[in-house]
Amino acid sequence: MKLAIGLFTQSPVLNFYVASSFLKTNIIGIFRGGIPLIEAAIIVLMLITYAPVISTFLPDLLGVK
Repeated sequence: MKLAIGLFTQSPVLNFYVASSFLKTNIIGIFRGGIPLIEAAIIVLMLITYAPVISTFLPDLLGVK
């Protein structure tokens, strides 16, 4: 999950830069639209990391060990 967050936050930066130049707007305004997505990913990472019951629920339910 940590790797996924790192990978998907690098690519949009270039897209944000191109979009800000294309739309002739400030890049900060573009970033504000992407911040909720990054915040949600970090919250999910924290839940999976610090509450392992969430990530092991389905394997436990299926009896996978």
